[in-house]
Amino acid sequence: MQAGSASAYTTWRTRDPHSRAYGVLENALSQQIAANLVRPDKEPIPPQRDSRCLDCHVRQDATSAREAPTYSLEDGVSCESCHGPAARWIDAHWSSWRDRAASDQERRELGMVLTTDLVVRATKCAGCHVGDARRRVDHDLIAAGHPRLLFEFSSYLANLPKHWDVAKEKRDTPDFEARAWAIGQVVSAVTALDRLGHVASQADGLRIKDQRGSTAVAPWPELSEYSCFACHHDLAEPSWLHGFQQSGEESGILRWNRGNVGMAELLTAGGDHEASGPLALLGREMVRDEPRAHEIERLAQTLSEPLRAWLARDANRFTTADLCSLVGRISRPSAASPHWDWEHLVQIYLAVASLDQGLADQGHVPSTKSKDALKTMAETLAFPRSYDSAKPFGGRAPEAFQKAVESFLGASGVK
Repeated sequence: MQAGSASAYTTWRTRDPHSRAYGVLENALSQQIAANLVRPDKEPIPPQRDSRCLDCHVRQDATSAREAPTYSLEDGVSCESCHGPAARWIDAHWSSWRDRAASDQERRELGMVLTTDLVVRATKCAGCHVGDARRRVDHDLIAAGHPRLLFEFSSYLANLPKHWDVAKEKRDTPDFEARAWAIGQVVSAVTALDRLGHVASQADGLRIKDQRGSTAVAPWPELSEYSCFACHHDLAEPSWLHGFQQSGEESGILRWNRGNVGMAELLTAGGDHEASGPLALLGREMVRDEPRAHEIERLAQTLSEPLRAWLARDANRFTTADLCSLVGRISRPSAASPHWDWEHLVQIYLAVASLDQGLADQGHVPSTKSKDALKTMAETLAFPRSYDSAKPFGGRAPEAFQKAVESFLGASGVK
């Protein structure tokens, strides 16, 4: 779809959920979340004025930025939220750039964010959808009623109403689907590790200032960094948790949610997870009875360094063949992460889905067998009817899931 400036705006305004991001803050759920965040005898901060909300539902500097005369909070996550403050580039965008293509350097000099670069685009998305040092959906917000953050760049991108020329983008970017998946994994991992490192840096009694200017000790450990289903699960007899404990996993411990990190570490390392590697060390530190904040901060930084290097060096060289190879490795038990929890298996499923789309872009016609395999994977991960929690998998992939991955690979001719 070729989208000019006018049609791009219309698509965003009428079809893109980002245009309704501010309006969401006015609904009953948002008002209830705000009320739940304070004691009953305190007056809640309206979400429309709370920077914790505005930093994502509009833009990070929403309470201070007024660079363009048409800027309005009510626009939600609008053009400037993703493409940068428009005061210096908006006139050229509507006039001279309609007749000639501006260079990347010219756009940067005028303050425009180049979202044509997948690393830049994924980084923009991850700031809100994964969360960073300032924009975090912590356990307080989740307990108050805010949905927890679940993000995978390539699937979000696929579902977003397109206000740009998709055909041209795929022509200009060979192996687009595979590259978007890989870049999204690594950017999300770096963002999540930076967030974790920042949270850890605030621990050990460091006092933080809340929205009203009051100070409090930062909570540690921050429970939003862990798997929700370690605590929130079916308690009926027999409990799903019982089978999980029988697998040899120690009971009564928190499980770190490595959904945004595990695949990226495997992707950039080019091999299996090492028991002595930084990811394993960080995982073991996170589940200690008393996680050492300074050590977690150090390990998060250590783990993020090679990921940043991969983005700078290899991001634009990743191919569909590379994704085929990776999916083949992660489908084998010997290449498994130590913990096959729900979050990790979701990432594997989305990797296979990206591979399926990437193969289709290259002319491969999906077979009934490959479609059935994708359906089986999704059904394995679906929450049981009437439940809001997933079943723990006891440290290994369910047999049906693993066989479905192998069936997909065989049907698609991937070795």
